[in-house]
Amino acid sequence: MSLLKSSPFRPHVRQAFRRWIGRGLLAGLLGVGALWGVLPSPNAWAATITVNTPTDEYNSDGDCSLREAVSAANNDSAVDGCAAGSGHDTIVLPAGNYTLSIAGNEDLGLQGDLDLKSDITLTGAGPNATVITAAANDRVFEIGPSGGENPAITLAHLAITGGNPGGGGWAGGAISLYRGSLILAAVHVRHNPGGVYAVTASNATDLTVVDSRVDFNYGGISISPTASALILRSTISGNVVDNVYDGGGINNAGSLVVVNSTLSGNQTDYDGGGLANTGTAELNNVTIANNRADADGNGNGYGGGIYQTGTLTLRNSLVGDNLLGTSATSTIDCSGTLTSAGYNLVETTTGCTFATTTGDITGLDPALDMLANYGGPVFTIRLQASSPAIDAGNPAGCTDENAAILTIDQRGYARDAACDIGAYEADSAGTPTPTATATATATATAEPTPSDLYLVSLQREATP
Repeated sequence: MSLLKSSPFRPHVRQAFRRWIGRGLLAGLLGVGALWGVLPSPNAWAATITVNTPTDEYNSDGDCSLREAVSAANNDSAVDGCAAGSGHDTIVLPAGNYTLSIAGNEDLGLQGDLDLKSDITLTGAGPNATVITAAANDRVFEIGPSGGENPAITLAHLAITGGNPGGGGWAGGAISLYRGSLILAAVHVRHNPGGVYAVTASNATDLTVVDSRVDFNYGGISISPTASALILRSTISGNVVDNVYDGGGINNAGSLVVVNSTLSGNQTDYDGGGLANTGTAELNNVTIANNRADADGNGNGYGGGIYQTGTLTLRNSLVGDNLLGTSATSTIDCSGTLTSAGYNLVETTTGCTFATTTGDITGLDPALDMLANYGGPVFTIRLQASSPAIDAGNPAGCTDENAAILTIDQRGYARDAACDIGAYEADSAGTPTPTATATATATATAEPTPSDLYLVSLQREATP
């Protein structure tokens, strides 16, 4: 059974989110233009530190490596060719591949992973241009690793790969958030034995994921009991865990809110191919499709799309085409009690309790296309023209967790007056300021097996 399943849920106030909102940074990051244009300006008293070498080093040769830049920001002192940090610092990481090759394991950031201990915004040139890899030596990032610190971290416009938590575990191979808060903005977390872990430490931890991809990791996102996560316009796909853990895509034991996002192609040998929830979860205009539980077919697993023993609320969300066992046709979308806030499509309710309310649809094929590029920053699942989810959302408007009207779908495309159920708006005219066309350009790929995924996650990719 899951190592998190027996942990009690203890709700808490999102202190770190308030800190970001107070600084005006979170509000800026949540806008589409901000994420794909220029990040909010740093505070006047902060330093900007620009990395000018891809080599992983800590010496005195006159240049500024990523590791040296992190140390300069952590300690507010000049390191080699890196300017001294001051306040909430911005580290600028140009396009390139940055491999963390210095072996070791400590909490100073001088060896192994990068330990982030003060308020830092680290921004690259885009997730296909700036790639940070640990080459399976250690994790890539640890946030608040040693106690005493409570940093506010933003990672933006970059890819994170090749992390390894060690010890045969999977949680947080790319990022372990021990203390403080983390915003991932336009980030691609891929091919790590363990994606992102918001873990209980001496402080409650808060995670925000915006316009990002977490895919093909050995485990996607894990949220511990005193942590909370907000996932916006992001795709969690192709993540796999085997016969130890629940929740191939997301394992939540804390507080989770997901808006305008997609969970697809994730799998576990146990419970909850897409999402395993033992805490509280609220899903608003979310698509959960083509996930698989009990992937080894031994009968010890439940809930192809969702497994839940905590409290889970669905609103304007689509759950369909999820599988149980090794069969290609055994559609089992959910297990446990799902609470409806209206206007959901749950294809198969066998195995779960779902008391329908206003606008809910059950027992119908959602008529979905494959996960692919239909415009926007991340892959989504398009509704076919025959889908019963089209125009079936709340006629008063689909809303987020704060009851605000969602004017765009996951891609950033305009929602119609009669919004669709799920993350994708089929009849959208495009972006509010059109910059892309909704044309599928990707091809389907086979779901990885746990062993295959673990091996590939230990190899650095040849291209971003």
